[in-house]
Amino acid sequence: MANADDLADSVQFLHHRPPFDQLDESALLSLCQQLLVHYQPHVKDGPIGASQHLNIIRSGAVELRNRHGALVDRLHEGDIFGISSVLDQNTHGLTVHTLEDCLLYHIPKSVFDHIMSQHTVLAEFFRSLADRRQNLHALESATSHPLLQTVDHWMSRTLITAGPQHSIQQAAVLMTEARVSSILVVDKGQLLGIVTDRDLRSRALVPGLDIHTSITDIMTRTPTTLHSGATLLDAQWLMSERQLHHLPILKRGAPVGMLTVSDLMHAQEDSPLFFIQRLSRESTLDGIQKQMSGAQQWLDRLRQQDSALPLLGQLYTTVMDGLTRRLLQLGEKKLGPPPMAYGWLAFGSQARREMTLESDQDNGLILAREPHEREAQYFADLATWVCDGLNACGLRHCPGNVMASNPEWRLSVDQWSAQFAHWIDTPTQEALLFSTIFFDWRLIAGPDHLQSGLRERMQTIQPNSRFLAMMTQSALRQSPPIGFFRSLLLTHSGEHKNKLDLKHEGIALINDLARLHALAVHSEENNTLNRLMAAEDHQSLSSGLAQDLRLAWRLLTRLRQRVGNTGDHSGHWLNPDQLSPNERQQLKAAFRTIKDAQAAALQKFAGGFAG
Repeated sequence: MANADDLADSVQFLHHRPPFDQLDESALLSLCQQLLVHYQPHVKDGPIGASQHLNIIRSGAVELRNRHGALVDRLHEGDIFGISSVLDQNTHGLTVHTLEDCLLYHIPKSVFDHIMSQHTVLAEFFRSLADRRQNLHALESATSHPLLQTVDHWMSRTLITAGPQHSIQQAAVLMTEARVSSILVVDKGQLLGIVTDRDLRSRALVPGLDIHTSITDIMTRTPTTLHSGATLLDAQWLMSERQLHHLPILKRGAPVGMLTVSDLMHAQEDSPLFFIQRLSRESTLDGIQKQMSGAQQWLDRLRQQDSALPLLGQLYTTVMDGLTRRLLQLGEKKLGPPPMAYGWLAFGSQARREMTLESDQDNGLILAREPHEREAQYFADLATWVCDGLNACGLRHCPGNVMASNPEWRLSVDQWSAQFAHWIDTPTQEALLFSTIFFDWRLIAGPDHLQSGLRERMQTIQPNSRFLAMMTQSALRQSPPIGFFRSLLLTHSGEHKNKLDLKHEGIALINDLARLHALAVHSEENNTLNRLMAAEDHQSLSSGLAQDLRLAWRLLTRLRQRVGNTGDHSGHWLNPDQLSPNERQQLKAAFRTIKDAQAAALQKFAGGFAG
């Protein structure tokens, strides 16, 4: 160190910071005497140079990124980086990017090696931290599990496109020359529609259209699309649900690739569609229960594998969607054909495709029109059959009775639309509470046009609306459990004394923030991570904050699943004493991110007024 003041400052700084708080006074003093103080100016357009030092951030902030450029971790005062370099020559290819000017403490490699050999506790901490960084790297970057990889790893990037001025014949020639089975119709970078070889046969050849007819006459307008950052599991679910063979992939609203059924054939291992196919062959509730027992065992095995935890919510939701559809089919077989078109709506975590093994039901029915007495009884019987069947298969009845078996949530298209309008136009506390449940919705079964009125109603919400301001204020009444001095705030008494509520004080807060931004930018995404990406694309959230929130959500979700593995059936009460020092630091960083995002949302949607 340069002088006695610097030495005293470094001792004081490290004395209360893990893992250096495990050193006795003489060992800590010896370490601080060998520290090198380094001023690192902010580098705007790239990583800082690699070094053979362990680095402690005295002030400032940096990001760790993987070799693909994806964010792995964001580090602040007191955090450590460079472990991978001094342990194994940075085989993971992580790079360090400054967010501002930094003051760093360098620990030379020779001093680090001595610490590793002499202090077992510190050695375990550093190895654990290196492993955890690798796990975080796996969360945001390409993973070895195909279903978790983003679709841009699997899609074809060679797009075959036509303009609205092209004829059917010209489009067919382009498809033949490129040896593809579909063509996108694009105008000024925006996707207008898609034409497949099936469309050419059924919409052009069979009706005998003139070959010079415009391609727009036979294209599927505003086709179903997917964001390039969505997972292959998202694509698999969507294509199976809507019977699609071609799925255009968009980034920032523009087409960047195409995913086909043949692309999905390479990623069938551990697919929930395996169980859904089995369910479709069962004709009794007893048979379905037996199949679901097998699915539960499969999910339980996955739950024990830390690397599979990010998949679990989507896998479980996909299985439950398939179960719901099969119960509806058997219900119609039992009760007879439905007297009108209807749809089954999922709300909450099922709508977001984020279910856990502790989830309960949240669902409703949407009817084409208001039913008369006999029709109303049919749908009451159908809803009761399905809700009871779900309960028998392990998806518990909703304690709040938000289920299709409750006539309050068995409404016509017009009634649902009026209900949504009432909540938006009259944002009472009850309306805001219902909005957090029902504005996460997804049509599980039934014709898509039934929900078009709900979509149109949601498009009326403006970023500066009274509804969004009050929804923001209501959502921010719950804060993450992080104190002014970055300490964790634990429950003080009762059954869960000295624990954290990961669900209500963490995950749900991110869900609320993602919903707010999705409503503000009129995104139809319902999954939390996809909503955050949409908010980033529409610049409602900064890229840095959006990425940090995704990392925080993934970390909290993994910890919640781990709690579930311990037998805590609530699945969300965590004792932080069971975490390693590094995990505690990551948890604090996640809560700080949520707090920052809440402050930004309050300023953006409510003028900074907390209400």
